[in-house]
Amino acid sequence: MFTILKKNFIIIAKYKWQIYIYIFLIQILSIINTFTSILFPGYLIDFLSQNEFKKSIYLVIIFITIELISFFLIKIFNIKKNESYAEINIKLQQKIYDKSIEIKYQNLEKNQTLVQFDAARKCISQNLIEDSINNIIEIITSFVSLIGILYIFQEISWIIKIIIICLIAIHCGICLKNTATEIKEFDDSNEIGRKINYARFWLPEKSFAKEIRSYQLQNYIVNKLDLHNQENYNLMSKYLKKYNKTNFISNILIFIQIVSIYGYTIYLYSIGNLAISDFIIYSTALFRLLGLINGIISQSIGIHKAISLLKKFHDFINIDNQSKKTNSINISNIETIEFKNVYFKYDGKEDYALKNINLKISAKDKIAIVGDNGAGKSTLIKLLLKLYEPTSGNIYLNGINIKNLDFKDYISKISTIFQDYTIFNFTIKENIGMGKNIDENKMNHILKSLEFYQDLNLGITTLFHENSIELSGGESQKLAIARALYKDSPMIILDEPTSSLSPQSEAEIYNQFLKSTTNKTIVFISHRLSSCKMVDRIIVMSDGKIIEEGPHKALLKKKGFYSKMFHLQAKMYIDS
Repeated sequence: MFTILKKNFIIIAKYKWQIYIYIFLIQILSIINTFTSILFPGYLIDFLSQNEFKKSIYLVIIFITIELISFFLIKIFNIKKNESYAEINIKLQQKIYDKSIEIKYQNLEKNQTLVQFDAARKCISQNLIEDSINNIIEIITSFVSLIGILYIFQEISWIIKIIIICLIAIHCGICLKNTATEIKEFDDSNEIGRKINYARFWLPEKSFAKEIRSYQLQNYIVNKLDLHNQENYNLMSKYLKKYNKTNFISNILIFIQIVSIYGYTIYLYSIGNLAISDFIIYSTALFRLLGLINGIISQSIGIHKAISLLKKFHDFINIDNQSKKTNSINISNIETIEFKNVYFKYDGKEDYALKNINLKISAKDKIAIVGDNGAGKSTLIKLLLKLYEPTSGNIYLNGINIKNLDFKDYISKISTIFQDYTIFNFTIKENIGMGKNIDENKMNHILKSLEFYQDLNLGITTLFHENSIELSGGESQKLAIARALYKDSPMIILDEPTSSLSPQSEAEIYNQFLKSTTNKTIVFISHRLSSCKMVDRIIVMSDGKIIEEGPHKALLKKKGFYSKMFHLQAKMYIDS
């Protein structure tokens, strides 16, 4: 608990330390207001009862002046404080998004990570760091005020003290129970909220629109959304009943406390043990005392709740990032990449996806990786890209273990076109440049070589751009290839990006692609083996192992697995 609190204080100090000054000044003014509101009525009645009207007027003027100054200063400091918290929230939201980008790729494939991401965002949107800091400060302030008020009541009856303590203890227990319920509600509502948001996303999203309409899924999705909304309603109703029950008991206890306080002060006044001015001071002070104690309980419970939920935020922030090395070795080019005795299996899986991989790729090599579905081709590429780390064995770049290389430096040397590549809702120019300085001549040259003839300033969708186009599957793939070429890395990896193109178009693009990348290392995965004739070496995989390796003609003469696959595909094309 104290570790989380310390982290929260450090976060505030890092982003906006002035908040502590505003909070301190607000609390000082609040303490002054507490005691002026307690003492003023008693002194005023004393002066009036003694016909000291001049002193009464001065007292009223002083009281009003203090109240007005306090009111305006507290208002100003609260505005400054809230503005500062708003800035911090924006920075923390950005920190969450930065973390989601820096996080290890393999963690993003876990449902737990997505749950933590949503919980972290919810923690910040609900201002839980602000709440935890404010509650701590308010508890300290309340204790200072409490000491002052207890000094006024040195001779209060032990019976009243015992009654108040017992009622407060019961109230504290109810608040703790409510907090446990709120924490459980946070987790449950977070899970249902994710389902609702996903179902809502389906309906207007263009990428789902064709499937929804062709399979007439409108009613199914709307019904699913209604089901999740009903789940959410039932959940809220369930917790609301619990809150109403405990809040009713809590209000009864507060009522008993108030009756006890006023009953006791009225009793003292009725037997002549209190003057009218003392009666007003005592009753006001007792009421403030009760409010402070209940406030301390409420604030303590609030801290407990905030800390319990903020643990989810800090858990997300502490998830492992892609490796960053401050003393990273600077690599200007790729001379060799070598897999040595590499084994890999996915988390929670018993079987290895890659088994004893030994492979060396030299500069300017043109290599194709082929094999059946599930052979381990894409997994090998993910390890090559440092998205995963080998379960055992090592991968070396220019003789250096890639574990010792900074991820950003390493990945900057490789351009990748994935099978499930993404075309963003940006302009064509932005989709190719991806945040880098735009060289339109270079872009146009690349697009022309790929026979892609569209205005660079056109948007991909109407989501952000009125002037936009709908790209065909083939055009999208050409755009993805153009992005890789524009990055101009020494190595380019193509994970079957041309599957939507016809065999003829694929052959033409690969032919042109290889001509324009003679000085680069190329690795591509393809199920169409006709394209493999263009490369220097073919790696054949099956069941996570490399079973054959060599140039196209040599592998055909070998009459092994590759030869069988190649002739089977050739027969299919001839028959069709």
